[in-house]
Amino acid sequence: MSTPNDETVLRVWHFLERHAATIFTAIAATGPVVFSISGGSLAGLPRWACLLSPLFGIPAFVVQNRQQVASASLQSDLEDALTEKDRMEELYRHQSGIVCQALDHLMARIANGLSRPGTVLRGSIYRHSGDIFFLVARWSSNPRLTQVGRRTIPDDKGILARAWETGFLARSKMPEDREEWNEVQTFNSGLTLEEAASLTLHARSIAAYRLEHQSQPVGVFVLESPSAQGVSSSTLDKLASLPDMATLALLISLPPHEVLPLHSLREIPEDA
Repeated sequence: MSTPNDETVLRVWHFLERHAATIFTAIAATGPVVFSISGGSLAGLPRWACLLSPLFGIPAFVVQNRQQVASASLQSDLEDALTEKDRMEELYRHQSGIVCQALDHLMARIANGLSRPGTVLRGSIYRHSGDIFFLVARWSSNPRLTQVGRRTIPDDKGILARAWETGFLARSKMPEDREEWNEVQTFNSGLTLEEAASLTLHARSIAAYRLEHQSQPVGVFVLESPSAQGVSSSTLDKLASLPDMATLALLISLPPHEVLPLHSLREIPEDA
């Protein structure tokens, strides 16, 4: 355990380290000053001051040179670190772009393979972390359906919570009237009327499937449709048999610091 005296010694030592060149230079300059004050006499103290003070100029030069070299080295290291930071950010953007394209391609293939003639589907992928679902990707053949109301959803209520607990969930033929639909959501999903009213898509049918990677749940894949029978319980059976589901699970299981940002894979336009 350090004592106050130890701390004082350390502070003095650090001060000397930082100002060594200045101190040596000041001492080296005392010779000419003393010589001048003594009226040009080399007797006694002025003589010794004039003889010894130049010796301090040598360490002053050495210390100053070392400090300059160290400063240049630090500047070079900083520039290298900033260059590496830029390179890693560019690599990160490139990797994220590849994952974005893969997710879009997979969701389009899944939705197009499961949609009925004349039916529009919206696919959304939610990553689970802590006690929150984070929207990381969304796709639909109708761009208006990709609008986002909430990017994060608590994992204790709603369709996502039910699918997360049970592994899957499907509902169809939900009410066409929006107010009645909101009431159904409060009864079936535990949402408040305000939360139900804030949902951007009035989905009359929905299928949610839990994504697992290496036997560990990592998120939920949701298919929704404005049509009463756009998706159904049979959709879940088809999803379970698709190899693409394992690929989706793998992609969203990647550590956030490597490829996927935690909150959102990319900028998804907010609902106007």
